[in-house]
Amino acid sequence: MKSITTHTTILLLIINCSYSFSQQSSPDSVNKNEILTYVEQMPEFPGGQTELVKFLSSNLQYPDSARHNNIEGKVVAHFVVNEDGSISDPQILKGLGYGCDEEVLRVISMMPKWNPGKLDGKPVSVYFNLPVTFKLGEYDPTKANISTPSYPGGDDSLKIFIQKNLQYPKDAKKKKIEGVVVLQFDVTMDGNAENISVYTSLGSGCDEEAIRILKLIPHWNPGQAIFSGR
Repeated sequence: MKSITTHTTILLLIINCSYSFSQQSSPDSVNKNEILTYVEQMPEFPGGQTELVKFLSSNLQYPDSARHNNIEGKVVAHFVVNEDGSISDPQILKGLGYGCDEEVLRVISMMPKWNPGKLDGKPVSVYFNLPVTFKLGEYDPTKANISTPSYPGGDDSLKIFIQKNLQYPKDAKKKKIEGVVVLQFDVTMDGNAENISVYTSLGSGCDEEAIRILKLIPHWNPGQAIFSGR
């Protein structure tokens, strides 16, 4: 058995036209059919991130075509978690081909209902991005026992940290820029964030501010992956 550096993708920044990081739209102002990008309580797989990884590990099958052609990489799927927790409109944002995209969509279709996202305590429909990594060789993600990296104190503490430290970029404020910046990064065995890249960009100083906030975090709880091999 061998422990290795594991990878996480995190939603780091939300900006709205009120220029207040803590203020979000109220449920009364949200159209019934509107699908939100970020809310105060994001959708969650039953049991949390750890159970989501277990579900993927137990159900994903490395496609024969991808295996025979030595295809490795990441598939990023996008879907809606509805008010009742059901999953709808799954799509592939970033594909690998060779059956990997179809395999991710197949497993998404098998998912149980999620805990829906909430705004002011009321369930709302929310978009969710899911990255899935395919890797061949000794470390086969379909045969893994994985614990994912986490922020000390949990997701709620992370949200508080972000709200306290974010500074609305002047250029973004002037242009009334709103939206979400998504950062992708590696968490090393020492708990450091490395290989930071912008997955979803806003520009106007927002990307740089998101990276600045990430670099302020002194330590993450590292994840571990223990693989049995092929």
